[in-house]
Order: sequence, then structure tokens, then C-alpha cells
Amino acid sequence: MKRVLSLFLVVLLLVSLIACDSNETNSSDSNESVTNESSSVGSASNSESSADNGVTDGSQSSDDEGYVDEGEMKIRLFKVGKSDASLIRTKDYVILIDSSSDDHGQEILDYLAEKSITSIDYMIITHFDKSEVGGADIILKGTEVKTVVQPAYTKDSPQAREYVAALGTLDSEIITLKEEMTINCNDVELTLYPAQKSYYAEDDDNNFSIAVNVIHGDNSFLFAGDAMSARMKELVEFNQAKGLEAFSFVKMPCNGVYCEGTYGISTTEFIEAVDPIYASISCSEKNPAEAAVVDALAAVGTKVFFTKDGNIKITSDGEMIEIVQ
Repeated sequence: MKRVLSLFLVVLLLVSLIACDSNETNSSDSNESVTNESSSVGSASNSESSADNGVTDGSQSSDDEGYVDEGEMKIRLFKVGKSDASLIRTKDYVILIDSSSDDHGQEILDYLAEKSITSIDYMIITHFDKSEVGGADIILKGTEVKTVVQPAYTKDSPQAREYVAALGTLDSEIITLKEEMTINCNDVELTLYPAQKSYYAEDDDNNFSIAVNVIHGDNSFLFAGDAMSARMKELVEFNQAKGLEAFSFVKMPCNGVYCEGTYGISTTEFIEAVDPIYASISCSEKNPAEAAVVDALAAVGTKVFFTKDGNIKITSDGEMIEIVQ
């Protein structure tokens, strides 16, 4: 009898231990589910906040897909130091504004290959500074460029000579811009505005920059090249005549260098005139934007993105703008 009772107690103890272990496992699983759900809710809340502002900040790229939807426009401002390269894509068109420097031409080609982009419809060289034309020869040799738009002046530099040599071996259409030009790419309109003088006392090279206005529905973008005070005055007068007195986005000229306005208008006056909601400054850790430019943008409430912090990716649907960096 004692043996039976002892055996019964042993079995009862084992059953109790198994039950306790099962409860602990279920409790652990339940806590893990709650943690994951809370994390998901937090992410959704952040997304709603970003959408309200029309801007998304984060590592997920808005142009991860190689395609562009109908009615959509995607812009990528490359992280290329204190130089410039901006890629605009619509459903059927690819436009490259400037080609950065020698060091970054292949990087642009690699990105085109990653997105399965086999040709560029328009390559716009705003001016012949090495930071804008340096990578052009590499791009011209590495992919099909159907039309090249260039400013109406010449420059003798190693980068400019390499560009001219590469251009001479191709069948690309070459447009030397001497007057305003409009390009329609699906539902996106680009207006190219050349320099209005043959000589600028301040800086011929920068002031010869072709400016590019991009209109997509309610959204407006200005790529101002490296315009300095005299050229900035021309751009303001040109845009005011077009009824454009405020822009959704402006790529700031002169890579964040402040112009005092001796020969035209100051950078502050330019910013007040174009009054952008968002702006970008091409810069690097070694060559940061000047505080006076950043302060002038802050004074009008502009949200500023710096290419030193990474590629800037913009998506426009004609109404809203999403910016990811």
C-alpha cells in the first residue's frame, strides 16, 4: 500500500511540473506577440506623422523600384560631395541635370544599371565647372544619351575637353542653349533658362549656369545651377514674370556659398523671393554649407536637406511631395 501511495505522489509531482513549464512557455509567447505589435503600431504612427508633412525621413528609399508610375515623378540628388548630379524620371523619360565630377561618373552609371535604365533622354550640363561636367564623358561613353543641352559658352579645362571629345564620338543631338526652351515629359514640364549676358563681372562660369524649372501639377522645383548674385537676380525676375513666386523645392545655387549681392541680389534676397518649402544644398563634411545660407533658409521656414547626409530621393504625384534621405 505504501508503495502504491508513493508511486501516486511521484506521478502527481511530475504532472504538476509539466503544467508549470507549459504555462511559462505560453506566457513567454504571449509577451513576445505584444512586443512585436507595439513596435508595429509605433512605426505606423511615425508614418502618419511624416505623411502629414509630405516628407518621409528614413533609410527606405522612395525610388527603390526601377519603374515610375503613371502621373508620378521621381528625383534623385546624388551624394557626390560639393558637386551636382540630379536625376529626374517620369514614366517614359529620364533627365540628368549635371554629371558631378570625374570621381562620381561611374557611380551614376552604376545607379542607372541598378534601375535597368538603358538610356538618358536629356542630359543637361548647366555649366562647365569640373563639379558639373567632370563625369559627363564617363556617362556619355557608358550609356546612350539621346540629347545633350549645354550652355552657350566655352571653357578650356581638362574636364571640359574630355566632355567635348566624348561628345564628338557619338550621335547625340547637341543643343547649345541661347534662349528659353520647354521640354514636356509626360505630365512634367521643364523650362530651361539660359544666362542673359555674355559677360558677368562676378563669375562668368557660375553665372552662365542654365537654370531648370520643373513643374509637376501643383509642385514646382528650381535647379539654379551655381548662379551667383547677378544671375540670381535674373532668375528671380524670370520666375516672377512666369508667376512663380514660391517653389515647392529649390536646389540651392553655389553649393551653400553665400553671395553678398554686390552685382545683383544677395542669397537672402534670392531665398525670400523663391520662398521654398524644401531646399537642398550640395555639400560635404569637408566643404559644409555656410551658416548664413542655412540661417536665411530657416528664416523663411524652409526645411533643408544636405547631400553630405546621403542621397536625397523625392517623389511627386503632382499634389504631394515625399522626400526620403
